[in-house]
Formats: sequence, structure tokens, C-alpha cells
Amino acid sequence: MQGVRQNRSTAPASGLGARLRARREAMGLGLGAVHAATRVPRRMIEAIEAGDFTRLRAHVYAAAAVRRYAHLLGLDPGPLLAALDAETSGLWQREEPAMAPPPERRRCKLWGRRGRTRLFD
Repeated sequence: MQGVRQNRSTAPASGLGARLRARREAMGLGLGAVHAATRVPRRMIEAIEAGDFTRLRAHVYAAAAVRRYAHLLGLDPGPLLAALDAETSGLWQREEPAMAPPPERRRCKLWGRRGRTRLFD
């Protein structure tokens, strides 16, 4: 079976990817047309449709791609983004960026409490 190749586009997918693929095929769009209209890389579209979210770099990129793809297909992105969160929970570590504490306020040596200058004491 050396010459047999498995086609990834016909692999069974469920959930988010299956909904997007079914709608795309119903509209008669190819992957190239989706790529051209949304500027989402073709490999990302294939990964989302296959349900292989491990091929995507981060949640923010996957969410942006799903949002653009949904708008192109005329779908509401809200439920699709909720499905994305459900399917990828725990896949990416989403950490809030650490914010530096505000700098310590210092008084100028030349100014007093109420703004009077100390130069002429």
C-alpha cells in the first residue's frame, strides 16, 4: 500500500469544523476562495475544519480566524467562538500579562506640600 495517501480534507470532523465545512461546501466555496476573502492562511482553515487545533499557535489566532470565517459564511460568530472555547479548553495556557506596579510618587525637592517653592526660605 505504498501509493495510498490519506486525504485530510475528507477526514471526519465533528463540532465547529464540521459546521464550518458544511456551510462552506453548501455555498460552493473552495479553500482557496476562503483564504483569498478572509486572509486566513489555508493551513489554519484546514486545521480548524479538521478539528486539529494543536496545529494553531494560540487561542487569539484561532478565534480571529473563526470570526473572519464565520462572517464570510454569513454565520453568527458568537456561538462558534463558544464552541471553539469548549473544544480547546486546556489546550492553550491563557495567562493575563503581568502588569508592573505603578512607579512610586516622589516629591520634587524644590517644591513643598502646597506648591510653594523652597528656594527663598
